[in-house]
Amino acid sequence: MAVKTKEKDKAKNNQKPQKVNKEKTNIFKGMFRELKKVTWPTKKETTVYTIVVVVTVIVFALVIGIYDLFLKNLIETLLSW
Repeated sequence: MAVKTKEKDKAKNNQKPQKVNKEKTNIFKGMFRELKKVTWPTKKETTVYTIVVVVTVIVFALVIGIYDLFLKNLIETLLSW
C-alpha cells in the first residue's frame, strides 16, 4: 500500500504545476480579452485631460500657499502680542 500512495503523491505533484500554469494562462487571456474591450482616449482627449490636471494642481497649490501665508502671519501676530 505504501508504494501506491507514493505513486499517487508523485502523480499529484506532477499535476499541480501544470494546473497552475493553465490558471496563469487563463488569467492573462482574460486580461487581454478585457483590454480589447477598453475604449482608449484619443490623443486630443489625453492632451485636454493632462492640461486639466496640471491647471488643477497649480490652482490647488496656489490656494494652499495663500492659506499657508495667511496662517503664518496670523500665528506670528498672535505670538508677538
